[in-house]
Amino acid sequence: MKIVENGGEQPTLQPLYGQVRDRLLRRIVQAEWSAGEALPNEFKLASQYNVSIGTVRRAVAALEQHGIVKRVQGRGTYVAGQGSQALIQKFEPLRLRDGNSFVPNFELVSVKREAPSIETATVLGLGPKEDVFAVTKLLYHEKEAVGVIHSFVPASLVPRLEEQLRYGQHLYPLLADYGLIVVRTEESWSADPAGDGLANLLGRTGECMVLNSRRVAYVLNNVPIEFRTSAFVPSSIQVVHVEQ
Repeated sequence: MKIVENGGEQPTLQPLYGQVRDRLLRRIVQAEWSAGEALPNEFKLASQYNVSIGTVRRAVAALEQHGIVKRVQGRGTYVAGQGSQALIQKFEPLRLRDGNSFVPNFELVSVKREAPSIETATVLGLGPKEDVFAVTKLLYHEKEAVGVIHSFVPASLVPRLEEQLRYGQHLYPLLADYGLIVVRTEESWSADPAGDGLANLLGRTGECMVLNSRRVAYVLNNVPIEFRTSAFVPSSIQVVHVEQ
């Protein structure tokens, strides 16, 4: 089945609630409703999309599950904070050793379009001729390099990524501009010695231990949007559990 919106039809294999969810998400990303603003009530949305109240409720529940909207009993449904800082901090597993939030400064080392490695292509589900943008950033805390991040993003989904990153935008808010809101991540950690190349990049001499991270970030429908490998110096920061 398909829903009708603004007098037009688009065939799709998605269930009705998924179609409504994606259209609501698109309207949120396009800033039709700002953070903290109420969505139209369920009856009005059901009328707009020519679907049942139950379908609207399932769509809104899916958005709420991913932190995109929040329901307030007796008042309605509101757009959650999807601003730049909220998206930057939402999946940040790092804290300073004193327990305070870790808000690093970034230096963009490089961003280039390239063919993905076999591992990257497999993780992101890319075809044989699909490129990625490879992004390398250094993280600083109080002028000290404390980490390095290597991110890989499908180039076809974010065609202007290189230009936008060079203007200083952060990755997740930038993805949201394309309608690609990160809703969850899978991340694993290990402690390992830093190789010479990594130690030099971080400005370390002699033996140096780092916390290595491997992350996959997903948008709605469990579509992988970013494959990331990172390394952090554990003397200044610690890893904490992130509720998603």
